[in-house]
Amino acid sequence: MISLLTCSSSPRINKLSAKRTKETAVIKDGGVPIKIAYSLLTTAGPDKNTCSVKLNVIANGKKAPLNITLEAEAIFNINDDVTDEQLDNAGASIAGPIVFSFVLEQIADTTRKMGFPPLILPYPDFTKIPSESTEKDIED
Repeated sequence: MISLLTCSSSPRINKLSAKRTKETAVIKDGGVPIKIAYSLLTTAGPDKNTCSVKLNVIANGKKAPLNITLEAEAIFNINDDVTDEQLDNAGASIAGPIVFSFVLEQIADTTRKMGFPPLILPYPDFTKIPSESTEKDIED
């Protein structure tokens, strides 16, 4: 099977906002109450030979000691003529995990530099959220 997409650029951060809050809430196992929201958007480029994949991650909560917003993007080559639906599916199954691995490291490093334990994001099922966002509660 030939892959529909190949990565043509390293993922880059378009937006990163991280700030401490006045909250110090922790839960019984020492984690922090935080919600993670993901959204993934795959759009064809102007020449139809490339596409852009953007992954947005928002980590926050009413009693969370930090709020993080990150948008990462990578450019992929399209290796065949594809429909919009095929492009969304390829973005979710191929590109989403590639960009997510970059985002995972960035979020963990950012929280560590803020003086917290590294925040390890839960792995989302990108095939179920190709261009919508979902929230998942995590504890640390």
